[in-house]
Amino acid sequence: MKKFGAMLSFELDDLKNETNSFLSRLQHIHTAVSLGGVETIICSPAQTSHVKLSVNERKRVGISNALLRLSVGIVHVDDLIADIEQALTDNSILIYHYQGSCWMFIALAS
Repeated sequence: MKKFGAMLSFELDDLKNETNSFLSRLQHIHTAVSLGGVETIICSPAQTSHVKLSVNERKRVGISNALLRLSVGIVHVDDLIADIEQALTDNSILIYHYQGSCWMFIALAS
């Protein structure tokens, strides 16, 4: 391993992508309730760490139902991008950009 992993959070468009459906379509990224290790894993805070908060309480602290937290392990970035793209619905567009040592991902409804 030459580089370390990273943690990032992103939100799906609630109208175009149902979070559980997106998570079930991922192939290289595994759903987890705890983020750590060398695997690339993903979780939905609204369904895990913040599940006991009401929708209004989660909104107040910036946790939407569409928010996902991704912990990047040692999977190659091309595989991650391809996995996220295939898990999005056909009507979504994934924009990604590498800046410095950081990948930025934005999922947009077309």
